[in-house]
Order: sequence, then C-alpha cells, then structure tokens
Amino acid sequence: MIPVIGYCQVSNSTKVALEKEMIDLFNTSPFEGVKILQDSGESYLLSVSIQTNTSHKTSSSKNRVASVMARRNAMVFMNGSTVTSEQIIKTNETITMNSVSYYEEFIDRINESSSGFIDGMEVLTTFDFNQGKEYAYIIFRKLE
Repeated sequence: MIPVIGYCQVSNSTKVALEKEMIDLFNTSPFEGVKILQDSGESYLLSVSIQTNTSHKTSSSKNRVASVMARRNAMVFMNGSTVTSEQIIKTNETITMNSVSYYEEFIDRINESSSGFIDGMEVLTTFDFNQGKEYAYIIFRKLE
C-alpha cells in the first residue's frame, strides 16, 4: 500500500535531518529516483533528479529541468506508468562489383507514459557532485 501525500508543515530541524540523511545516502551511492525515509516515526517521500552541469546554458534552465524530472519521478512512483517497447531489426545487402556486404541495424524503442497530479513537494536541497560535473536536485513531501 502506498501512503497518500498530505499537506503538512515540516519543521526546519526535520528538514535539516532529512537533508543530511539524503546527502549521506547520496555520497555513499549516488542514485536518481524516489526514496521513502523514516524520521522520528514520520515517513517522507523524496525524489532525486540528476543533471549534467555542462548540458545547460544557465542555472535557471538546469533548475527547471531538474525540477520537472524530480516531480516526474515522484508522479510515476505514486501513480505508476505504462511501458511499451518495440524492437526493429533492419538488414541490408550492398552489392558492388565483386563484393557483397551485409549489415544489420538493431533499434530498441521504449516508451513510458504516466499521468497524475503531484503537488505540495518542496525543494529539500540542491548540490553539485562528481567534481562539479553533475547536479543533484532533491524534493520531498511528508507522507500521511
């Protein structure tokens, strides 16, 4: 059973404790996606997005993309998703003078779709890691 997201204020001390715990977890083994953490008998949904610092022209665009990805991770976790896949194999033959060459091309297409509504999640922390090459964006919400 997945808990329902509620609208509760979280104290600064709880926020600081969650931030420290997430950074420790992340430094041990970086991850992207959703985690549920327990603190003082309460459960919190945390969603992490990782962006490459070099792929964004401005920090504003990096934050927007990271925010959308973190919210998407939480939405897929809470509402599920539909995954479809298709595999395409193309073969071709080229004949030139005295030689024949063959080649194959393999294409795997995987599509995932999800819909839902995630509200009330706030930024827990953001930080650079991997010698400044990557950026972590973490949002959270108390679960009820």
